[in-house]
Amino acid sequence: MTITVETYDAAVAALRDGKLDLTVNIAPASPDRNFVQEHLLEDTMVVFAAAGHRLAKRNQITMADLAEERWTATAFSAPAFPHVSMALQRTVGSPPRVVARTTSLSLRNRLVASTDLLGTSSRRVLKQAASRHRLVELPVKDFEGKRSVAVFYRKDAYLSPAARRFMEILKHTARNISE
Repeated sequence: MTITVETYDAAVAALRDGKLDLTVNIAPASPDRNFVQEHLLEDTMVVFAAAGHRLAKRNQITMADLAEERWTATAFSAPAFPHVSMALQRTVGSPPRVVARTTSLSLRNRLVASTDLLGTSSRRVLKQAASRHRLVELPVKDFEGKRSVAVFYRKDAYLSPAARRFMEILKHTARNISE
């Protein structure tokens, strides 16, 4: 078994080319008809900051409060950015100002923990990262992005017994996480 961490686009391209047997990724709004997409779980996207950030002690934050903030992003936080962008566009007329991009979630978390940058993450991933870094979810009014996570594989491709067993384990684990 080879496990890689890739963006949705890179993983889907590798899957389409037969370089991957399956991928676990964010489910797009319009599924690709060449793939079988099996739902695993729903995720809530949130805005987060360092525990010492000036907004971290507030009980409620509006989108207008975030207008002048600087952000860091990864390709993996992309599902939340359309929600943040649309909400900021609606309330203040401008998108988030991303000043740092990385492909590493760990580096993104360290950047946010040691600066005044904001980030977006799934609530579940943030809870895990918060134990290693001093990160907190910000209580942003009128923002809660949702995303669906699924396992994908080519529609008419052979899946080995090991791949099928791995998908069973993924589904079982996802059920336990969701509970």
